[in-house]
Amino acid sequence: STGTTTFSAAVSAASLIQNASTGTTAINGGAITTSGVQTFGNNVTLGANTTLDATNGGTTNNAITITGTLNSVSSTPYNLTTSSGSAGTTFTGAVGATNKLAALTVNSTGATIFSSTVAANSVTTDTGGTLSLGGNVTTSGNQSYGEAATLAAAITLNTTASSGNGTVSF
Repeated sequence: STGTTTFSAAVSAASLIQNASTGTTAINGGAITTSGVQTFGNNVTLGANTTLDATNGGTTNNAITITGTLNSVSSTPYNLTTSSGSAGTTFTGAVGATNKLAALTVNSTGATIFSSTVAANSVTTDTGGTLSLGGNVTTSGNQSYGEAATLAAAITLNTTASSGNGTVSF
């Protein structure tokens, strides 16, 4: 769809492929679980804490790709947790540039790729796999990367914790 595709409830499917490069996918239902790939070709907004699981609960390994921007739908930040097994997770567009995310957690023993900037309360990636950072990452809390990172550009990792205790760790 080149308009707005809205998921208002949890989704369980073989795969989810949204190829349109225009329009918006609004995820307001909390969880999308597939036994195949999840591809979002357009901009994505989160209207609820959301889980994208392309492992069918841990039994398969399938990629998650968000090509457009990814934002909370309003100034209220929402959590995003992704699970792709060994297949990898890719964020091509800016994450949280308009409305930041709350906790962003990426579970993948494949490639985790952030091609652009990230703004969230916190960012966590699990161990295993590879990590590519292509833009600045700004959080109001901790940044915890479970694997060594490759920098695809000159970037800044910034935590603006009001307590002064935000950390960046690898």
